[in-house]
Amino acid sequence: MYKTLFFSLLFLIIVGVVGYFAYNLGQGKQIKNEVAPTETVVSTINDSQKPTNIMINEPEIEINENTISYVIYQGKIYLKYRNKIYDDSNQSAMEGKEIHDAINYKWVGIVDSPQGVPAGEFMNDEVFGLLSSKDNNTFLFIMRWGVKTGENTQTSYYLYQYNLTKKTNKLSLVNKFDENYKESGYKVPKLESLDASNKYLALKMYGCWNCGGHQPETLLINLDSKQMKNIGKTSYFVWNAAGNYQYKEYVEIPCVGESMGPCSEKADNLPLKSGQF
Repeated sequence: MYKTLFFSLLFLIIVGVVGYFAYNLGQGKQIKNEVAPTETVVSTINDSQKPTNIMINEPEIEINENTISYVIYQGKIYLKYRNKIYDDSNQSAMEGKEIHDAINYKWVGIVDSPQGVPAGEFMNDEVFGLLSSKDNNTFLFIMRWGVKTGENTQTSYYLYQYNLTKKTNKLSLVNKFDENYKESGYKVPKLESLDASNKYLALKMYGCWNCGGHQPETLLINLDSKQMKNIGKTSYFVWNAAGNYQYKEYVEIPCVGESMGPCSEKADNLPLKSGQF
């Protein structure tokens, strides 16, 4: 009887041990099968996580001391010229700014200054304007360059467009404003606004810069055809879709009391007009 009990107990122990190891082995395989698929998961980076200070284009021209170059840094377009960096935050005062570690970013060279431009000379060698589209697919900039020939200096305003969506010929000279510009007597351009399609541009045209005493004219440009349309002096202007726009005329009125003049009617008191380019 004791032998029967002994062997019965031994049999139960052996069955228990074998069952225990068999259970753990099965659990190990199950865990392995559950973990294995994660090896094929591909992580993605959304737009907010993507670096914004890297270039998708290689430099188009070799950068030297006379080169204008650009970079997209933290979702914003900057120009660099003569060791100064510019953005489009203030068209009235294009002043050089600083970007932390700017020298480490991949600046893309796009155009050199013409021969005869005196490097760094006031009013004859400067970035005069910069305007970026909301989607950063294109930007426009104006250079004020004075080319010296002997004792004479011919100052011109070069309006460029740089289109990042193109594979080739990204840079184009939209227009050169100088004494040959016959659209009106106002020859000094300042960038005003770009429509949502990045096709139509509005400029404010001045008779002179920082001289005061006059209201600028509004010049519209079709950036594809380079066609221009001067709609005169305006007190309000905004682009709508497909080349349509709204504006209010600039109306001069007699000045009341002491005033340097000229005096103008408030835009709120003028009718809103529409046009199409």
